[in-house]
Amino acid sequence: MASRLLFTCQKMGALAAPACRPALRPPARQLHRSATRAALLDIRDREDFHERVILSPIPVIVNFHADWCEPCKDLTPMLERLVEPKRNLNLCSLDIENHVDLLQDFEVQAVPAVLAFFNGQVVEKFVGLVNEQVVNEFVGKVIQRLNAYANVQAAQKEPTGTS
Repeated sequence: MASRLLFTCQKMGALAAPACRPALRPPARQLHRSATRAALLDIRDREDFHERVILSPIPVIVNFHADWCEPCKDLTPMLERLVEPKRNLNLCSLDIENHVDLLQDFEVQAVPAVLAFFNGQVVEKFVGLVNEQVVNEFVGKVIQRLNAYANVQAAQKEPTGTS
């Protein structure tokens, strides 16, 4: 019944009854997050992924996982624990069963697979269960890329001295 309702709502599109319409996303200014914590992004579909990951001004670590994957059950909480206290870094956990299109887009062939996106590109990745030290180093590399980018941006904005 629920799948039939979902199909019907998708077919109706903009003319759908209020119960069928997706909830509107709050404006960006309302997506305030603590200055000391990363955001855990909940992605609904490909367009949402594009807006919140690909177009993100800060790096996003994307964890492709599955409920049936035993290594994923160890890696996911480890990622959450290590990324949560970081500033200027977001984490997105995608269940591959619900996001097959994204799995194919990024050629993920095994889970767990963790990809770091920055400026619309995959900048780091690893596949499989790794230990906490490797995950910490991975997160560190992503933050180093952000810092390097910020330094380049700052240098480009500095006025050049003319004598």
